[in-house]
Amino acid sequence: MRRIFFIVSGFISVAAAKAGEEMAVAGLDISIDYSNDPFYTQLWFWSLAGLLFLLFLVLLILSGRRSKRKADEKKPGDATEGESTAELLSGRIEKESGNP
Repeated sequence: MRRIFFIVSGFISVAAAKAGEEMAVAGLDISIDYSNDPFYTQLWFWSLAGLLFLLFLVLLILSGRRSKRKADEKKPGDATEGESTAELLSGRIEKESGNP
């Protein structure tokens, strides 16, 4: 009984696939419309692309200047030449606790 069921369901699925294939071929339209130019040939596209490029360029330049300024400015409490991190931490702890 099981074997007959699988054989019948196989025939039905093959018949359905063939019918679907025939319907798809009949409704297939492969004509290409060349009347409209692609979007990347339009002036508005290149204007927008140019504005975005300029925006990214300005942001890149500004971020480079900011990081350079931050590197030039020394933050108070940063280790200078000859001072280690342990010496700085011990100095901060002494200041906060009030003990010399």
